[in-house]
Amino acid sequence: MIVLVGVGVTAGGLVAYCSLEKARSPPALDAALRSALSTCDAEGVRRALSRGADPNVSPVVSAAAPQADSTGVRPLAGSSRRPVLAFGSCPSPDVLQAMVDGGADLTPDLRRLADRAMRPPRPQVLAWLLDNGLSAQTRWPNAEGWETLCHRAARSAQVAVLRVVLDAGADPNGQDSGGLTPLARLRHDLTRTRANGARPQSTHDPGNLAFDPEERFADVIAMLQEAGGTE
Repeated sequence: MIVLVGVGVTAGGLVAYCSLEKARSPPALDAALRSALSTCDAEGVRRALSRGADPNVSPVVSAAAPQADSTGVRPLAGSSRRPVLAFGSCPSPDVLQAMVDGGADLTPDLRRLADRAMRPPRPQVLAWLLDNGLSAQTRWPNAEGWETLCHRAARSAQVAVLRVVLDAGADPNGQDSGGLTPLARLRHDLTRTRANGARPQSTHDPGNLAFDPEERFADVIAMLQEAGGTE
């Protein structure tokens, strides 16, 4: 073994030291954090944060990109992804809690995280987001203009997700940018589907195709009506 005279450090020790320093470099820590988020490894998230990973790396925003419109509908637009957007299809919000415990500000990403919690449906994650900053009255931009969280949950045809949204205080009669309630918007969509002769996906048929366009949304429509929703 070679000894560095006057320094008292072995070659092997120097290599180990350099490897450790490399592992603690910002890029390496950021990669470790994102990997833990994508694999739903809450302990890995805590470990990366404890070693100095930055949970709030800011995206690079184009000068031409809108920050937010006057009604606060559109989220911050950036050209790079914040670490939390590596969040995978986790059934529980444990990694998100670990991020918050480590100092993460999830506010700029709540809409994106909520979208992920709806597809595939993860009601526990959505409930956590609603308890940690996401408003039940949040609006989303869409092809028609904008819609409420209740509209978005209803149009996803996921009963468990809609239940979480309604329990959080979403208005079943809130209107979207076209002046339609969630029920009215669903009726509009179903009418357009019939007019186009489409066969929408079904959550009941073994073949995952429904001849009746209302089959997919029957439970959602019933839940909205039970909550006092009208057209």
